[in-house]
Amino acid sequence: MIITRTSINGRLTDSLNQSDAGKPGVSLEIRMLKSIQRLNGTFSSLKDQKSETCGPYSLLKIAQSLETKSEYDLSEDIMAKLSGTTISRDEYELSRKLKGKSEDELDDRTREVFYPLEMKFSDREEELGTSAVGVLEAARKVLGNQYSAKPFFAARNNEVNLTSEAFRKVGELIWENLQKTDLNIILNLQVDLTCSNAFLKTPVDLFEFLSREECMELDDWSVGHFVVLAGMIKKYSESGHEFYYVLQDNYKSRGMSGYIFQPAESLRNALIRNDGKEGGFIVIYHASRQDIGKDLESCLTPGIWDNGTPYRAD
Repeated sequence: MIITRTSINGRLTDSLNQSDAGKPGVSLEIRMLKSIQRLNGTFSSLKDQKSETCGPYSLLKIAQSLETKSEYDLSEDIMAKLSGTTISRDEYELSRKLKGKSEDELDDRTREVFYPLEMKFSDREEELGTSAVGVLEAARKVLGNQYSAKPFFAARNNEVNLTSEAFRKVGELIWENLQKTDLNIILNLQVDLTCSNAFLKTPVDLFEFLSREECMELDDWSVGHFVVLAGMIKKYSESGHEFYYVLQDNYKSRGMSGYIFQPAESLRNALIRNDGKEGGFIVIYHASRQDIGKDLESCLTPGIWDNGTPYRAD
């Protein structure tokens, strides 16, 4: 994976534009999470998420990469149970029929809709998945006192919390702390408001993408989705700098081997959403770094959001 082989504090020069008459080159500085090697290793060791578990799966990857001491079994199914994930009636009936089966006995398509633990179900498609409240509650249970988990809503009740200026300040804070401490973020966004990464196949494709002024095409996947932050790219030009965010998806077929690259404004819009639901992100940091939470609260109002899935605790 190109990301993990890149020097953590490396600075790359995109020469693609330097030969264009009168057009200066673009300089890129890349910073990945302090725990990126463990996060990438965890992702590589796991099969893709199940159909309704993007939130719990995101939390699972972080918990395993942080090597937390938890009273809970750090598995996708336990995370889904703790998060109150809601599955469809068909998934529920299939899971009951196959109860007692080992997932190793199932083909990939069946495994993705098989839940060995007793899960709540709904006949309403818009209720399937996991609520933001559920992911937050599960994070606090699994991480215990070792880490803090603080939610920030992007927009709620017609109030835009994540303004362009606020997100710029948040980006600077994250950038400064990415490699200094164990800092992780779970983002809940609307995928079809993000820039498409479907064409990113080679490093050259990526450099061309980062050199553009705007998105050429939006993603065509119309869902709400949880992903995790893997790193950031600081793009320098004559006019200053801007951030791109490196996201780790839960499907290895998405983006470049499961990694998605997004300009800040596209990511902000995807977090605010326009599908009648709300988005936001949960910041996870070591309990000894309460200053990070306070700094973020100086930029944004903390609070949970409603992504359309009800929270059904056991």
